[in-house]
Amino acid sequence: MLGRLALLLHERARRQQRAAAVTPAAERWTAAQASLVAELRARYHPAQRAFYTDLAKRRAAKTTRRSGKTSGGTRESLARCLEWPGYRALYCNTTKEEARRLAWESDTRRDGWIDLLRLYGLRTTHKREHLEAGKADAFVNETNKSIDFANGSQLAMFAADDDRALEKLRGVAKHVVWVDEAQKFTNLLRFVDNILGGSMADFDGEIWLTGTPSEFAGSYFYEVTKEPSQGERLPSWLVGEWSMLDNPHFGADREARWNKACRPLVLGKKPRSYAGTDEAWIAEFLAAPPPWYRREWLGQWVLDGALFVYPVHSVPLVDLVFAPVRRSAERPRAPEGHLLESVDPELGWYDHEAAVADLPTSWKDHRGKRHRISWLYALGADFGFEPDPFALSLTAFSLEVADLYEMWSWKQVRLHPDDQRDAVRWVLAHVPGIVVSVGDAGGLQKGHLAGWRERLGVQMVDAEKASKRTWIALLGGEITSGRYHYREASPLLHEHQHLLWIEDVRGRRKEAADRRLPDGSVPGNHNSDSALYAFRHLVARRTEFGAAPLPPEVAAQREEEAMERWVDNAGLPAERANDYTASEYD
Repeated sequence: MLGRLALLLHERARRQQRAAAVTPAAERWTAAQASLVAELRARYHPAQRAFYTDLAKRRAAKTTRRSGKTSGGTRESLARCLEWPGYRALYCNTTKEEARRLAWESDTRRDGWIDLLRLYGLRTTHKREHLEAGKADAFVNETNKSIDFANGSQLAMFAADDDRALEKLRGVAKHVVWVDEAQKFTNLLRFVDNILGGSMADFDGEIWLTGTPSEFAGSYFYEVTKEPSQGERLPSWLVGEWSMLDNPHFGADREARWNKACRPLVLGKKPRSYAGTDEAWIAEFLAAPPPWYRREWLGQWVLDGALFVYPVHSVPLVDLVFAPVRRSAERPRAPEGHLLESVDPELGWYDHEAAVADLPTSWKDHRGKRHRISWLYALGADFGFEPDPFALSLTAFSLEVADLYEMWSWKQVRLHPDDQRDAVRWVLAHVPGIVVSVGDAGGLQKGHLAGWRERLGVQMVDAEKASKRTWIALLGGEITSGRYHYREASPLLHEHQHLLWIEDVRGRRKEAADRRLPDGSVPGNHNSDSALYAFRHLVARRTEFGAAPLPPEVAAQREEEAMERWVDNAGLPAERANDYTASEYD
């Protein structure tokens, strides 16, 4: 019994000594933290200060390169850990290496958390017991990339490499989560709304988004910080904007800062053949700066040249669309007469007669004479059920003109296979002149249409999928040249306006077909694919049957010859021949 009591007394004495050893460190910490916090924030420039010291729960900073967005965030997060015991701050980037390089130990050795601890003389240790014994101010865990402080606060890093990584943050509680380089996050909407929302509940925490406009326009960060001319920003976000010209590190005034950071870049783009002075080149360059300069050094979102799969944003909308979507109020019926029961009536059906009335009826040659256009049609189908929808796209083309016109695009999830069959049969029965009918059976028939051909009773050919990127580029050329025309607000145009390329951690691009928009919708790529399947066949058909344009002098000679033949055969006075077109002569 006495031995047990002696052990208990000894343990109590040991703990009292340990507590006494911690007290001086705690007192020293309390006395020093106010001055340290003030020093950390003293280096802010006004735009940084306004953003990082605001207490709005959702804040986003749209900045240029070298603007100080990351250095401001590392200082503010460290300052809060020093002044608020038990504070929890999390820094997020797309990869561990990027997070380490920007916010742990920076290349400049003055902006990362470790740099700041060293710069301001805080005692660090790599052993937690030293922190607990009062021998250090901060415990640095190099493995987990986290820093624990004597007052119970913590800075931590997180790499959001993929969707599975994001799930690791479910259940954590943070005072602030800072998403840096937010323009790179392809899954930012899900990250912010579905995962971080719960992490903020315990402490009524803050979410910071900081980044520079990139080619990934259309992302969640874009929706939060887009230019006013591009539409309304998402509500509930405070948006700060500043540039390298606001950063005093690069010079005493804006001119000096531009000369140090931007002038060498601009002069580096001067062609060797340019005969003017450097100042003349700079003035010419800045009069119409290219998209990369506007994004990275003016901090502007630029849709032209962004990572959209289809370059519809390179063409003014007024030139891109030619007519509204033509919908019929009547429910479609199968050839046997029964209704397609699972077709959603709210989506509407196709009115071919009204759609044809929107098409041009003639074209004008180099002499100003008009010629009638005979329109043909191509049908593309992308079969699916759920989550992938069944999609149809109908395109008008002619061997007489180069332009392509969207006639109809439509898609629906959970459409019964029998109704998918009858929907295709309806189009083939009600649209005369369909010469191309192509489809992708998808998962329903393991990638081939043999079974569907039997169900459809028509010769719909299998979609070609090889070299898809090449064919997307070819269709993109038709769009930018102004030869591809959409229906206003059609499902196809909606997909093309929102479908983005995304890059994996290895830099490989793929279509972000499952990307969810802030309104909760998923544009997908199913109408895009069905239209692309048809386009591939149109290119081959027009190459095979469509004659190449003739030189003007040859065309004029042929027209004269045809005119003479027609006059001879019809007995019409030659002076009246100009009332008719060459196509009517032959």
